[in-house]
Amino acid sequence: IYRVSIDNRFSGKTWADYAKHMVDEHYVPIGISRDDENLVNPEPSFVLRDGDEAFIVSHEPPVL
Repeated sequence: IYRVSIDNRFSGKTWADYAKHMVDEHYVPIGISRDDENLVNPEPSFVLRDGDEAFIVSHEPPVL
């Protein structure tokens, strides 16, 4: 499991948008870190903000 910064282009978009993008890139997103709080399996409608980080399951470090 890796913790990665979420690209700012996803700011204002939903967790569902981000998750689909990551799955298309062969990564499995499982949660968000925001303001020292960790959220596992956020609602699909959860809106991302600048500074959010994601927890990603991958065999190798994600190349984003």
